[in-house]
Amino acid sequence: MFDFITKKMEERAEMEWKKRFKMMKKALNWSHDDIAQFMGAENGNSVKSSLARKIPAFAKLAICVFEKSHKKNV
Repeated sequence: MFDFITKKMEERAEMEWKKRFKMMKKALNWSHDDIAQFMGAENGNSVKSSLARKIPAFAKLAICVFEKSHKKNV
C-alpha cells in the first residue's frame, strides 16, 4: 500500500513539474527548438521527447531560477 501511495505522489509531483515548465516556456516565448539551440541539442524534437518522459534536473533548475527571478520582478 505504501508503494502505491509513493508512486502516486511521484506521478503528481512530475505532473506539477511539467505544468511549471510549460508556464515558464510560455512566459519566455520559447519553443522546443529554442531550448535545443540553448543546450546544443540536435533539434526541438529531441528536447520534446526528453521532456515527455520526465523533467530532467537541468530543466528543474531552469524552472526554479525562472520562478525566483520572476518573483523579484513582480
